[in-house]
Amino acid sequence: RPLQDGDAAMLAALAGEWQVASMTGRIPYPYELTMAQDFIQAVLSHPEQEVVFAVCRQADALLMGCVGASFDADSAELGYWFGQAYWGQGFASEAAQALVAYIFSLPTITQMTSSHLLSNLASGRVLAKLGFIESARETVNWRNDGQLELVKYQLSHWAARLEREGF
Repeated sequence: RPLQDGDAAMLAALAGEWQVASMTGRIPYPYELTMAQDFIQAVLSHPEQEVVFAVCRQADALLMGCVGASFDADSAELGYWFGQAYWGQGFASEAAQALVAYIFSLPTITQMTSSHLLSNLASGRVLAKLGFIESARETVNWRNDGQLELVKYQLSHWAARLEREGF
């Protein structure tokens, strides 16, 4: 579902975990409630630039994480994160798969990109399951950790379609 103003407290708590924030390029640490509120307002105000969905537990609708994409001409960059308590349970793969299908249903998008830190093997597995192909590795300045290796991926509309249809 789309993010809502009422998600800010849980978003701040989950994204504010160092283990979560440290694996993303966008979540500052510490991550405070006002930052979450501002993020939600920015996303809701500019759906032409970015879409972000709350991923919630089915049993009680509790926010577990987010999945989204930012747009640049005919391309969209996939991003996702989940609270540490929800790691390793398939939620990222399921949510990202649904988002990829949605993004490729948009008439102007022909490819998607994504990236992860080399040390974040779980994100690499998620992207591989979705059919993303490694396209490059780049050494980047990362927070206060110095230089780290970033693995970049891409997925064409046609490759995603073939993946969905079992080819």
